[in-house]
Amino acid sequence: QGTLYGKNTMGGAISIISREPTDELGGSFMVEGATGSSVVANGVVNVPIVGDELANRTALFYRKADGLLRNETTGKDDAARRDDVSARSIFVYDPGHGFRSALSLFYADLKSAPFAYSTTNKGLNHPIKNVTKNFNGEVVSNYKSVNFTNSLELGPAILSSLTSYD
Repeated sequence: QGTLYGKNTMGGAISIISREPTDELGGSFMVEGATGSSVVANGVVNVPIVGDELANRTALFYRKADGLLRNETTGKDDAARRDDVSARSIFVYDPGHGFRSALSLFYADLKSAPFAYSTTNKGLNHPIKNVTKNFNGEVVSNYKSVNFTNSLELGPAILSSLTSYD
């Protein structure tokens, strides 16, 4: 793994590769709900823009779940509450002749009420009464990334460039 992915992959690496767009119009949508005002929705759409040369695939995710357990830190019944939104989109331009270009965009806004375990004197964990006391309010994570790749086949070799912002 170190040769392919760098020195910090001594324990292994997981490569997650998103599906790329195709030249067919299509998509899917899924919604699920549960007790306690919990909703999860996923959707994906694949759109050919210019024949089979330029296409886009966009995926959206939404999760809203009220907490069902008492949070001893804040005193509210919001432990394990989630409010997440994310979007991922990729544009691929492949005119042929060995040239290919791809632009990937990713955004995620993740919010949750604290829900942690802490060790007691007896060595046991209680998920409700021993919520870590240094967490107050929401735990918020916000991610943004843009990746732009180009590749050109030159006989037996491929010339590639990768520009990325995370």
